[in-house]
Amino acid sequence: MVLIAVLLALSVVALLLVFLLPKNERPISLTLSCQDVIVDINEIAPIDVTVNMPTARLVYEIEDTTIATIENGQVRGLAVGKTVLIVTATFKDQTVSTQAIITVREKNFRFEFYSLQHCQSKGLTLIYSSPASFSYRLYDENGDVIINASNPTISVTEGISYSLEFGKIVLSGKKDGFLTLEFVQYSFKVSIRLVFSEEVIN
Repeated sequence: MVLIAVLLALSVVALLLVFLLPKNERPISLTLSCQDVIVDINEIAPIDVTVNMPTARLVYEIEDTTIATIENGQVRGLAVGKTVLIVTATFKDQTVSTQAIITVREKNFRFEFYSLQHCQSKGLTLIYSSPASFSYRLYDENGDVIINASNPTISVTEGISYSLEFGKIVLSGKKDGFLTLEFVQYSFKVSIRLVFSEEVIN
């Protein structure tokens, strides 16, 4: 009986020591992963990072900053191409790094123009007699018209002049050349080849 009592007393003391003495912190192994990033030119995309310690400090670095840059913790596309994103996590005395590929692509726009007066189109070639007019539309990757793209920056070959209305261009001139429409906000540019005709095109 005495032996049993002693064993019980020792068990109680052991339990008290377990609960009362400070616990040793278990070593934590910091882990980090990052998904590849695909972003359009002049657009931003989030960085999908997984780290097992939410309080870890994250630092982002891009190898080629002419292709993409970090903006408020996200990636902004600058030029078509690929580069490497380096993510570093620091927690207490541990630091780990990982890499992901950033792909910057052109937006998948579709441009169409429509003959209105004294011109006819063949692809991106416009055969016209002066004055001529045509309308145009820019579609996004979902096939929807981009309403805000109705007033691009326009340049023409010397000797050809134009007037711009909402979604419509009126050309005057009597020579071949090029007309370039640049939708600056969407980083999209298209050039239309102009071929002048002495005959009036109906």
